[in-house]
Amino acid sequence: MIPEPKKPEPPAYEDLSLIPDQQCVWDEEGWYADIHGGLHCTVCDEITECSWCVKGVEVDLNCLRNQAEVRNWKRKHEYKLALARYEAQMDYYREVVAGA
Repeated sequence: MIPEPKKPEPPAYEDLSLIPDQQCVWDEEGWYADIHGGLHCTVCDEITECSWCVKGVEVDLNCLRNQAEVRNWKRKHEYKLALARYEAQMDYYREVVAGA
């Protein structure tokens, strides 16, 4: 008999409200897009509004929170994939157990 699959544990998400402010580090030399595009943060990959349409780059203090949002997003989707694998394994397990 095969062992019953174990359900994956939900991930621990980072609490964005506990993350301190840190200013983005804009790459002043590079553009993000060919025609319309803004500056690119070299730390968190955030992109400003179009630098031609909106004059002046605003001070963005969300650099660390932007990085945490990306990590939370990855954890969420990794968990969803693991849950889908678990459900498929459970379907197979039920078929095997029912046929035994």
